[in-house]
Amino acid sequence: ELSTVIPSSDESSDRIPKPCLPPSSKKRHEEVRRLNLKVKHLEKLNSSLLAELRLREKMTDAGHSAQSSEAHVDGLVTKTLLDEIKKQREKLQASLAHNEFIRNQLEGVLTSSIGEVEGKKNLVSQLREMSLELERSCSLCLDLERRCIALESERTTLKEAADNLRVEVVTLRATL
Repeated sequence: ELSTVIPSSDESSDRIPKPCLPPSSKKRHEEVRRLNLKVKHLEKLNSSLLAELRLREKMTDAGHSAQSSEAHVDGLVTKTLLDEIKKQREKLQASLAHNEFIRNQLEGVLTSSIGEVEGKKNLVSQLREMSLELERSCSLCLDLERRCIALESERTTLKEAADNLRVEVVTLRATL
């Protein structure tokens, strides 16, 4: 019997998952993988339900043509089959709605992941610009330090020359 393929209503495929929270990138990829697997499982379930529905419709059509003389029995079989088809259709519709919900969640996760990647690229670009600016500032700082050392050396030389000139002035005054 094909009804063994259909999960009971208390299985996880009929539960609505909790909404996605923005986890870390690794957790997000794991969540995307898990949701993809769940979507594939639900798609397989949907296809098996559709196949069973088609088979039951064929059986109903075959039952009508083979037992046209037994109207009462045929009516009971048809009612039972219609009730079963209605249950299967409701399960299929619930499964499709759940599939749509998971697809929307997956798209949201993927969209936010793409946004995060773009944000990270922007941050990396800003970091590169800041690094270049820092390198330029360091280079300028080194140049200023060298100039400062050169000026200090020149000041020391000029101070010594001034001291020598003072000594010479004092010596010249003493000789006059």
